Amino acid sequence: MRSVFACVVVEDGDVFDFRGTRLDWFRLQAYTSVSKASLGIVDHRDLGKMMNTIIFHTKMVDSLVEMLVETSDISIFCFYSRAFEKMFQQCLELPSQSRHSISFPLLCTHFMSCTHELCPEERHHIGDRSLSLCNMFLDEMSKQARNLITDICTEHCTLSDQVRGHRHGDQCPCVYNVTLAVTFP
Repeated sequence: MRSVFACVVVEDGDVFDFRGTRLDWFRLQAYTSVSKASLGIVDHRDLGKMMNTIIFHTKMVDSLVEMLVETSDISIFCFYSRAFEKMFQQCLELPSQSRHSISFPLLCTHFMSCTHELCPEERHHIGDRSLSLCNMFLDEMSKQARNLITDICTEHCTLSDQVRGHRHGDQCPCVYNVTLAVTFP
């Protein structure tokens, strides 16, 4: 089958359109999925795998950009915001992962790609959800940065107090008196 399509593409110089072929495969899948079908896809799992493989590969030939967008789409997190927030909290808790926490507000910008032109009323709701999650992530990151800077400043002040001369001055007379007592009985 592949060699036949390859010959057609090479001979005509035009790119072959596999949308009709995919539509036929979808129809066959729908026909074999019903319970009264004489050829049930449940009984022939290899046929189902082959149909999905053919659909996937023809999509890769026809519309590579659409396939990349479809497979790399992360807008699904819009509908699973609690799991998304939990992943963010786990990212902040691990010091080695905290540097990647900025990716979470950036992921919120992808939420608008899960809207559809036939459902324009969803755009406003999904946009609000995206904005509120982005603000929450940025607030948490700023709190984390504030706490880290406060800890660093506290540690710096503690070290500065230890190095400052007035603490050593308190210890010097004791040491001086002890040495005088030892040298002059």
